[in-house]
Amino acid sequence: KHTNNNHPDYDNLSRVLEIARDIAHYINEVKRDSEALDHIEDVESTFVDYSGPDLKTLGRKYKDGELRWKEGDNRQSNKHVFLFEKAMVIVSPYHRGNYKYKRLLMLKDYTHKIIPKGKRGQGNWTFGWDMIDNNQGTSQSCSIYAKTEELRRKWDMALEHCYSKLTINDVDNRNNHEFEYSTVAMGTQCSLCKKLLWGLLFQGYRCQKCNINMHQQCITDIPSNKLLCKMANPPLPPKQPHVQHSSVKNRMFVICTKPYVGVPLPPKGKPLHLTVNEDIEVTEKLGDLWLYGKVLSINNTRSGYFPSKCVQQRTSGYNIPSTNGSLSPFPPVITASENKEPGDKDPWFVGPM
Repeated sequence: KHTNNNHPDYDNLSRVLEIARDIAHYINEVKRDSEALDHIEDVESTFVDYSGPDLKTLGRKYKDGELRWKEGDNRQSNKHVFLFEKAMVIVSPYHRGNYKYKRLLMLKDYTHKIIPKGKRGQGNWTFGWDMIDNNQGTSQSCSIYAKTEELRRKWDMALEHCYSKLTINDVDNRNNHEFEYSTVAMGTQCSLCKKLLWGLLFQGYRCQKCNINMHQQCITDIPSNKLLCKMANPPLPPKQPHVQHSSVKNRMFVICTKPYVGVPLPPKGKPLHLTVNEDIEVTEKLGDLWLYGKVLSINNTRSGYFPSKCVQQRTSGYNIPSTNGSLSPFPPVITASENKEPGDKDPWFVGPM
């Protein structure tokens, strides 16, 4: 800042200063996200009978507090609400500082609408808003009430902040991108400004079609003639030939034994978030520490990199619970050449179709 503007090295020094500030900001956000992840683990440890996704996949915790909850024709009841960047978790006070899990609302599936004062509510709890299901409409909506108008205003501001991160595609989609609030690998740069995406958790936005990464504030600054989505009009994939069951012989299957939510991040590519007992087909090994694969589920097409220590290798197929509660061996692969019919002696055979 003490260098004269006419100095021959002024531009280079300005660039170095800008990079140094960017790295400092990045380090500060990494520290803050590390603390945020620890706090999320502490919150999740207080939940009883929790059956939702790992809280780390819902973003940073933005707000929490006691509110009143009403669903359908049921009466209002006191609940504790945790607001994350992607979802709202509703729990009931339990004992010794613990909470009993009740429901999870993914914000992208709901619209919040303020309830006019005096229209509904009971006693002092008359300052509320509706969470309206975008697919089911008011028939599946629920109402939440705060005790004061000031408290409702703070919750309304918090919800608007979270929705602003999830509705980025409504701001400007002139270049055909389809951005999603995402966790990216450490050290990833913004495709527009070339600065780092700061932090460890949901640092920015990734286009789901061409995989470019950007800051939220940079998305609206994309020039109309630059960074066009390369997958705006992708060709239809060719029809794949029918694969015989015998081809699964050389596949490697693993089961998740330890949840993975993207921390630590893989050395390349996107992470594959896993929950315990999920089946994964491994298609690539990245040294001894990382694997690449896809989750084996009818309704799931997730794929990515994950640590090898989070899974356990086994033979192909799915384990089937046996009568004594343990996991029986996998069914053998039957090829057309073997022409074998299953029978009662096979531990996995349950009867004719």
